[in-house]
Amino acid sequence: MLRALRSRTGLLLGALILAAAPGSAQLSAGGSVRLVQPYVWRGLTRANGRSLQLEGSAGLGLAKGTLSAGVWANLELGDPRATWLSDLGSDRPGVSEVNYWGRYAFHFGNTTLFAGGIVYDYRGDSPGPFSDDRTTEAFGGVQLNRGRLVPQVTAYFDIGRVEGMYLESALALHLIQLSRRLPVILYFNTVLGFSVFEGPNEDEPDEVALFRKESFTHLDLSLALNVVLSRKHAVTLDLEPHFEVKFDDATQRVGPGPDDIHHQQFWLTMAFSFHPVLLGGHQGR
Repeated sequence: MLRALRSRTGLLLGALILAAAPGSAQLSAGGSVRLVQPYVWRGLTRANGRSLQLEGSAGLGLAKGTLSAGVWANLELGDPRATWLSDLGSDRPGVSEVNYWGRYAFHFGNTTLFAGGIVYDYRGDSPGPFSDDRTTEAFGGVQLNRGRLVPQVTAYFDIGRVEGMYLESALALHLIQLSRRLPVILYFNTVLGFSVFEGPNEDEPDEVALFRKESFTHLDLSLALNVVLSRKHAVTLDLEPHFEVKFDDATQRVGPGPDDIHHQQFWLTMAFSFHPVLLGGHQGR
């Protein structure tokens, strides 16, 4: 099934690329290396040690929007903690997850509509929703660019194991830019999550559940320090401390023990990324 999905995705991407007029597209590619501690995903603490996250992606700017696709992987570094929590289920380094994603964004004025899909390939040994299995999500949303203020709403539909929906609203605020030549930019970000049918199913008790109830899951507040090292090749260095308020019982668990329940959590990410333009042309509106 996964092979068929990748094949169809490849055919769709190829058809969209061939549909673009010669010389009308702008091709870019790049990647990122991100160090996180702990690894938190949608408010859920997946590993409370350090993880290294790698991503490679490519984007094609068309006349009406942008087509992009990529591969993302999470590598748990296996450093021991007093309250060890890990998708791998053991104190060892290794790849716990690989994701394949595709996205099309349609731009008009200051508004962007986007949709796509994600294939999650879990490699973990630990019992739970992220152990040795696969699932697929379709997503769609809207982003508004209001200068220094950028709100966004996204809906994710799990069509594999959970068969539910996760809603996320985000708001990015451009606070200050310290330099014009090689900018150092400070952002304030907020993310609010909401679970819709991703909690336990009373009619199907064996069905995978990510959260414990159908309600707000968490509120993530962060400051992002973005240092532009090269404008030409879009090379940036990012440092982002997070403070998270946890509402759901599942997001409050930050370790394997009964005492590892927190209503708030601090976590940190540091990333190096680059996305140079490989082929110039019209980038799309």
